[in-house]
Amino acid sequence: MNYKYISKAYNELYLEEQLHKLELIKENINISGKILDIGCGTGISTKYFNAIGVDPCKELIALGEDNLRIGSGEELEFKEKEFDFVLCITALHNFDNYITGLLEMKRVVKDDGIVIISLLKLSKLFEDIVKNIEEIFIIFKKIDEGKDIIFFCKKGFK
Repeated sequence: MNYKYISKAYNELYLEEQLHKLELIKENINISGKILDIGCGTGISTKYFNAIGVDPCKELIALGEDNLRIGSGEELEFKEKEFDFVLCITALHNFDNYITGLLEMKRVVKDDGIVIISLLKLSKLFEDIVKNIEEIFIIFKKIDEGKDIIFFCKKGFK
């Protein structure tokens, strides 16, 4: 989806839904340390968790505040093992190459870090993406949020 054309209405369309997912995440795990949100949109989670946000849509980034960067989830400009938590909330199905995106998440999260991925169940790529999440990470918890499944993952030794 090209968010450029809906950027001004993004928060109106998605704010409540995104906050609900972030609250579910917060209820299930204590998030602290250095946090990255990939596909952050306008940076809703960066306020909620004090995270650094990355999104390829400059129009969405422009609507946010501090800690937001224009960038691709497939080519993160961060060091290896830099983050304690990596979030990707209902964005992975929009990546040009979600496998590369998953591998980048694995690269930038610390060995004992956590990757949290919310995946839209209606995505035509849902089954393929889940298969790849299972191959790249160790899933230790899943929450069916309604529209999405939220995966809590460890890096593991796969």
